[in-house]
Amino acid sequence: MSSKIAQKRAKQRRRDLMKQKSRIYNQVEPRILRPSAKKRLKLERSRRQWIFPWMINPDYRLGQTYPAASLLGLPTELRQRIFHEAFDMKELSTRARAICPTQVPIKSIRKSQEAKLLETKDPNKGLEVHQAKYTMAIRLRVGEFSCVSALIRRDMEYVKRIWLRDLEGYFRLKDVRSKYEASLDAWLDKVNHRSLNVKGKEVTVIKAKDQRASVIRPQKCWKCTERHVRYDAVCPMTRHDPERWKKLTKKMAGWRPLVSDTSLFEGTRIVFGDDYESWIRSFEVLHSIMIVT
Repeated sequence: MSSKIAQKRAKQRRRDLMKQKSRIYNQVEPRILRPSAKKRLKLERSRRQWIFPWMINPDYRLGQTYPAASLLGLPTELRQRIFHEAFDMKELSTRARAICPTQVPIKSIRKSQEAKLLETKDPNKGLEVHQAKYTMAIRLRVGEFSCVSALIRRDMEYVKRIWLRDLEGYFRLKDVRSKYEASLDAWLDKVNHRSLNVKGKEVTVIKAKDQRASVIRPQKCWKCTERHVRYDAVCPMTRHDPERWKKLTKKMAGWRPLVSDTSLFEGTRIVFGDDYESWIRSFEVLHSIMIVT
């Protein structure tokens, strides 16, 4: 009986000591973020702020030289997307027919020149006449756009590669449909003579234990909208930036104690070696602690 009473008194004494004021402030006042501060922190932590502006627009430091409501005043990605959609396959085929009206194969063209027209590194790949005309039509269109302004000329370096990539995929799709359509149908019509009743040998697969399965990610705190590391009872901003925490928060309403039972002080363990430098470091740490207290 006496041991239980002693334990209760020890617990009560520890609570009283934590509530008392000390030289080093280690007590936490229950506070909560204001609604305006929650919106501000949400905008600061949003994912759209992670993109670096100099990776998207290299000239963002020079300022805007075109009106914001014009085509040249749009963001780089949006402007390049508009140029990419402005030249469709119907207009490309019309321009390709206008370059060379006849469909007679050109006998004098070499395979290396054909590969250069299609911008491929394989000279053995054959290039038909209509494919070369499509590539020439794209280059003429790029030259027309590049004559407008230097900004569009810089955008055409990217849009040209996208046009050629789409054209190559279009030709590849036509070749696959024409060459392998009949063989694919014949392969699908084949009867699988293998018996489905044959059962293979069962093998036990040893799976490694996932170490992350036992780790539970802490939920966001409703006071500070952050995740507490190691299930810490104190909000993270209270430790690393107490002045800002006090500006962004307000006292919690209702009947609550003025000071929480949790402590703000978080000690760190320092291990010293046996060499001379470690002894000097330990002496400096102890001297700084004595000055603070």
